[in-house]
Amino acid sequence: MASEQAPTERDYVDQIIARWAQAWPEWDMSVFAVTGRIRLLVLLLDAALAHVGERYGIKLGELEILVSLRRRGEQCSATPTELAEEVWITAASITRRIDQLVKLKLVERERDVLDDRREVLVRLTQRGREVAMAVLDESMKAEGRLIQRLDSQARQGLIDSLRELLLSVEAPAGIPPMRLFRGIRSSGAMIAAKLDQSKG
Repeated sequence: MASEQAPTERDYVDQIIARWAQAWPEWDMSVFAVTGRIRLLVLLLDAALAHVGERYGIKLGELEILVSLRRRGEQCSATPTELAEEVWITAASITRRIDQLVKLKLVERERDVLDDRREVLVRLTQRGREVAMAVLDESMKAEGRLIQRLDSQARQGLIDSLRELLLSVEAPAGIPPMRLFRGIRSSGAMIAAKLDQSKG
């Protein structure tokens, strides 16, 4: 359960804030107290997941595609466009990642026999399914270790606060969530401009 008293432990962000406060005491450092921790946690999470991928010879971006395909039930298949939207990257980037996974024999391309246009589907191979399940299991454990000190009440409070924060960014921008996240990866400057316009 979260305490209202001052924390007895100081993390890395606290140390940075203390230095900034000495240089610019007039600044409100509560903003960095939030965003600084989000940035650091993202770095730690990406590093943990990248380490999981390295054990199987795949990069973080390729890991995302394997997991995305495995989430699609028994068929474990999707079009490149669907995958690009789900992992928030451009068509060119998704093609490169799929090419690499094909070389590793983790996915295969095939034509959709139920589609008159014969659209290409990307499907997990049997080895791809096995690797995806192993990666999912290890990834969940790695992510769990990052929040293991939070009890259920603290986790729910954090979930609610982060949801409110994310909704406050999505709604004013006037951009559908998937387009927003894809835009961040492909053109961060464009998204930042859109967010600035929404404040006016």
